[in-house]
Amino acid sequence: MAVEFYAFTCGFLTIPRAFMLDGKEGLITVPVPSYHPKGRVLFDTGLHVATLDNPVAHIGKMLASYHTFDFHPGEEIGARLATLGVAPESIDIVVNSHLHFDHCGGNGQLPNADIVIQDRELSHAKAVQSSRGYLIVDWDTGQRIRAVDGEYDLFEAHTPRPH
Repeated sequence: MAVEFYAFTCGFLTIPRAFMLDGKEGLITVPVPSYHPKGRVLFDTGLHVATLDNPVAHIGKMLASYHTFDFHPGEEIGARLATLGVAPESIDIVVNSHLHFDHCGGNGQLPNADIVIQDRELSHAKAVQSSRGYLIVDWDTGQRIRAVDGEYDLFEAHTPRPH
């Protein structure tokens, strides 16, 4: 039996080169991968499509004053999935690392996905709604939200829908 899995780069970290190569100096930028061979899962969903045309209208003047967008059509999560032949509605689970607009803005493009988030992060996002990068329109998009505490086995707790 063949096993399919998808690998996505979920950002990059710049760390001391010595963390990777003993005795080396300076910094190195490394990708932060996310992948799993079971189910249809995404880790973070990127920016909201509204920021393609008018980021200020979506995130507000204050947030926009601290961010420069380099985001083009075809880079939104739905289009990225399409390049793999995966329909956005076939995604079962989205794990959001946190609920800032640049990590959960694409959640609404995945209408059938359960959203998994740490309970403390969800409580914080609710408390500071629409400020400090937490835009309720990005993370409260109508899907079932599973607020978890600590470690959580996605696949023991969830049986994917047939595709």
